[in-house]
Order: sequence, then structure tokens, then C-alpha cells
Amino acid sequence: MDYWDDLKFLLAVNDAGTMSGAARALNTNVATVSRRIDRLSQKLEVEVLIKTPDGWIANPEVEGMIASASAFSHELKREQNRMLFSAPDTRVPVRIGAPIAFSTYMFTPYIKDLLDALPNVTVELYHRFFEEGLGDNDIVVVPWPPKRGRLITRKAGTIMVGVYGKKGGSRTGPWIGLQKENERSPQHQMAMNYFREPPTIRMDHFNSVLEGILKTGMPGPLPSFIGRSHDDLVELTPPAQMVQIQFWLCYHQTRRHDPVIDLLVEWVISSIRKSVQKSDT
Repeated sequence: MDYWDDLKFLLAVNDAGTMSGAARALNTNVATVSRRIDRLSQKLEVEVLIKTPDGWIANPEVEGMIASASAFSHELKREQNRMLFSAPDTRVPVRIGAPIAFSTYMFTPYIKDLLDALPNVTVELYHRFFEEGLGDNDIVVVPWPPKRGRLITRKAGTIMVGVYGKKGGSRTGPWIGLQKENERSPQHQMAMNYFREPPTIRMDHFNSVLEGILKTGMPGPLPSFIGRSHDDLVELTPPAQMVQIQFWLCYHQTRRHDPVIDLLVEWVISSIRKSVQKSDT
């Protein structure tokens, strides 16, 4: 089978639903993804993807191939990880896809705990938020259960989001918010109820909102695990007006009983729990 390498591009688009999402997952560009999809379609003599208003979906004629390729890919990773425990010199990368604020404030502080439990792995943290499916990740942490893919889903934890401002700075608008894709999110609605006007500046993630608050003195929404970790910020919303956001942890069902995934899942949940508890004290 001379098109196996192209199949990973099809799997990535099928998971993400967009060419751009697949490109981010594979650390490449949209042109490369499109070219490889076209090449695969030519080899199979069928258009492997169909464009819809909601994004790209797989042609029903290749759904069986996608399911088989996806299962094989994850089963291969599972067996590779089993070998890891009997071959101490083997180095195996694990990819975690999560919002960048989680990687910065929840995972990085506890990364040594993971490396102590899995000394033979290398950890790769990738920023993702809106993409569906796993992409090229072993585990993803997302604010809603994915609708695509054969995934095992577990509750990862709950965070609180409120409005924060710089000490001595403004407590009212203008304010800094997230991009328009977030307008239906609980955190945006909470901020709109507080400010009663749209944001003047929009950022792509909470880490950028934090930088904006510190640099401009304008307030904005932040998770409590970020806002309460900075002494130069004040919490402007009363606890009763903050919003709770449930996050979910997902991995492919063929990775069940994968020893690396089992430890990775427990570490992710533990890191989130410790970070939330620390911000509440």
C-alpha cells in the first residue's frame, strides 16, 4: 500500500473538520494538506472528502478505510508503549492537546511528576481549543465532549472564570475579550453581563488576555487559576457571578489498557485538580 503516508492527512482532516485544523495538528500548512488529500484521491480514484457548510467530511466510500487506518495507528502506539516498559532505552513521544493556559499553568508546574512516572517519554504540549477529534494527539483536553471519532471521554475537571483587573487599573469598560468564536461561550456571556458592552480588544487565548490586562490596565475575563496566581490582579466579579466550565479528557478507544495512556490520564486529571485547589486557597 503506497498511500499509507497520505492517510494521516485524511485522518487529520476527518478529525479536525477543516484543512487549517488538520495543518495545525500535523504541524504543516494548508497547501501541503490539500496537496496530499488530492494525491490520495487520485490514487484511490474517488474524492475522499466532501465539502459541507460545517466543514469537510469523509466520503462514505472511504469511511471504512478511515476507521481501519485510525484504529491501526492507535493500536500501533499502544503496542509501542507496551514495549517501552520492557526497553528502558526507548524514547517515546506523547502529545497532549489542550488550551495553552492549561499547558502553562496546570501541566508545566507538574511535568516532573509525569517524567518521574514515565522516564522514557518525551512530552509534547500542543495548543488546541476549537478543533474536533484527536488530530495527531494521544490525549486532548477540551471544553465539550467531541462528536467525531471513536473516543473514550472522561471528565477532566471544572474551572472557574471571572473578570479580573490590574490593581489601580480600570474596573469597567473598555475591556479585553476573546475572539468572536467564543461569543456563545459561558465565559464571554459572563463578561458581557459584567461590562454591558462588547470587548474593545480581542485576544486568541487567556494567556494573551492576561498580558493585555497587565500591559494596558484594561480588565477582562480569566480563569481563577490564572487570575489568583498574580498578586497585581484583583478579582472584580463576586464568586456567585463567576462561571463554571467543565473540561473533558479524550483518547482513542483502541488505547484502552495502554500503560502510557493510563498514567497520562491520571496525571492530567491530578494536575488540573491540584491547580484548581491551589487557586482556591
